[in-house]
Amino acid sequence: MRFVIHHHQSAPEHYAFMLERDGSLETFRLGMEEMERLIGGAEVPAERVQDQEPALPSHECPMSCDRGRVRVFDEGLYKEEGLSNEGFCYMLLGKRFSGCICFCPSGGNEYRVKYYGC
Repeated sequence: MRFVIHHHQSAPEHYAFMLERDGSLETFRLGMEEMERLIGGAEVPAERVQDQEPALPSHECPMSCDRGRVRVFDEGLYKEEGLSNEGFCYMLLGKRFSGCICFCPSGGNEYRVKYYGC
């Protein structure tokens, strides 16, 4: 299965981490600072947002209504590593992310995310 991370260059600037699952893109929103901390190995908060259409654009493009631009920050393949009552983990094989990432629900649409790079 495929994943993509979009960098939304709009207010507020953020990242959308999308996982191809069951005909749609399961999407999590991370702030700019959270993405930097995630790459550095910290556990960070993320918000589960509305699933997206299954198209995975692999280029930079403008957002509708002049709201900014979207560019692909990373993309690649992933496989499920494990599911439990505490959350779910995936093995990523991307251009920037190559390792395990875990999403643990913390209430409502809020998650804690941790990346373990290779």
